[in-house]
Amino acid sequence: DYLRRMAESRAPNDTIMMERIVNREFKNNDFTKYILDRIEEEHYMKTGGREKTVGDRSTVDIEHIAPQRAFSADKYSEWKRYLNCTEEEFNEYKKRLGNLTLLQDSLNQTASDNPYEQKCNIYRNNTDFLMTQAIPEDYDEWSLDNIRDRSEKMAEIICEVWSMENV
Repeated sequence: DYLRRMAESRAPNDTIMMERIVNREFKNNDFTKYILDRIEEEHYMKTGGREKTVGDRSTVDIEHIAPQRAFSADKYSEWKRYLNCTEEEFNEYKKRLGNLTLLQDSLNQTASDNPYEQKCNIYRNNTDFLMTQAIPEDYDEWSLDNIRDRSEKMAEIICEVWSMENV
């Protein structure tokens, strides 16, 4: 009871957690893979009934739905037009949780340069990750508004997973 009270008194409430998660940049590292994997396990697998986890993180990549270099590399010029925003606006959103998903490393190399519609075909048909399969089901197009929306949804899932009620 003492430890629970101490944790509750020091932990941020869900509102603060949501705000921090939604507005935070997530690096391309094992911590972010862990967060995405927990979302996959605790939300998507429980509702989808499958048991796929990151397991060996060296075989799974963090996929940026809108490429990080959409404004800085010529090969992404289509994305620049597609996103219909300024480079400064995009820079605020490109590393947000809503723009990230899990993808097997071989598929990430295939998907990386493609426009959104082609990425959706890969997400829909070639990956075992339910989180990634849900992207084309939930979003007909990809935009900063959709990155924000998905970030909020994922933050809600994180708050459910790490709620003090579950500790």
